Amino acid sequence: MKGLLLAIVLPVLQVHEVPREYVDFVCAVRQLECGAVPAPKLRFDTLPYGALGMFRFTDPDTVWLHLGLRDPVYAQAILAHEVSHYVDYRLGRPMDRCTTEAAAFRVYHAWLATHGGLADYARYDWFTTYGCYR
Repeated sequence: MKGLLLAIVLPVLQVHEVPREYVDFVCAVRQLECGAVPAPKLRFDTLPYGALGMFRFTDPDTVWLHLGLRDPVYAQAILAHEVSHYVDYRLGRPMDRCTTEAAAFRVYHAWLATHGGLADYARYDWFTTYGCYR
């Protein structure tokens, strides 16, 4: 995780390796077998639509974080969320918006809960943002 914090201040053009612990965390929370899933690449940029993180089908080996993220726990939780989408893609799991967002937000909240950020950054209303009503 220290590498991630350093990566936040490095130039946008650099590509970084996501630490393996993020893939392992996602797979533990979601109870998936991910031994063959390699860690994705990580890039930083200003993202469209007000997004703070992004997984793009056009570049499926990379996850993206917004340059403006300053709180390390929040940035790490968003990274774990995006790695969850990446894992879904790599494992060939269903990628419909509501299914993958439900799983990714479960990972996001688990990261916050285990790293002390749940009270500040919980997104219990995520399903309204994505049009996924319970």
